[in-house]
Amino acid sequence: MSGRREGARTPSFKYAAVRDALAERIRSLDPGTMLPPEASLCREYGVSRITLRKAVDHLVERGVLVREQGRGTFTSEPTFEHKNRESFVQEIPGFYADMTRRGFVVGTTVLQQRLVPAPTTVGQELRLMAGERVVEIERLRTVDGAVNHLVRTYLPARLFRDVVDLDLDNASLYDHIRTTYGTTMHRARFVTEVQVADEAKAEILGVEVGSPLLVVHSTVRDEAGEPVVCGTSWLLPENNQVEFEVVATPPSQNAEGL
Repeated sequence: MSGRREGARTPSFKYAAVRDALAERIRSLDPGTMLPPEASLCREYGVSRITLRKAVDHLVERGVLVREQGRGTFTSEPTFEHKNRESFVQEIPGFYADMTRRGFVVGTTVLQQRLVPAPTTVGQELRLMAGERVVEIERLRTVDGAVNHLVRTYLPARLFRDVVDLDLDNASLYDHIRTTYGTTMHRARFVTEVQVADEAKAEILGVEVGSPLLVVHSTVRDEAGEPVVCGTSWLLPENNQVEFEVVATPPSQNAEGL
């Protein structure tokens, strides 16, 4: 008689299935909608209260749901995660492709798209010669109709000159670079900080002057390790979070015993 237990992984499978089903369900609900009672959800999904609560706890931690003592569990304003891994990244899809792939509707308003001399910090990040020109693109991004962030992007003009004329209202910049030039965005470095909105950014993002903004500076490299894109995003903190996963690299065998 075999010692293998056929249902050994069933609880984990059920938890993940309920979590994903709830997440999909929540996306069709308006913020502030109350979920049905626990007993009703347990019957609907065919799981125990423990399994259901574990799935709900996960969604509360993600900011998708919020519990109110004595009232119930409600949907919250959506939070859009920018997930970027520090190492072992095969390809970086870019915001448009990533959010579209996850089922969100991304809107883009191009505010600036021009050739300019590279600002000093941009030239340093992209390893450009003094006076070299870059394509500067400034876009306002929305997700499902709500303002999400303002992004300013720079690319070396000698490599991507045609981007200055590219229609980016309904297209992915990274997809264009990959399909047109065969360049894959392979590795990225991010620096995050908090700034307050000045008058210009406040007007664009529709917030009060002095409102906090989550700021992400990025430099993206191709498979050869050459920097090809850099830029800065100013994100509304109420519906964005940035997640970093740091992977420790095993020490080389040559270093053993030193």
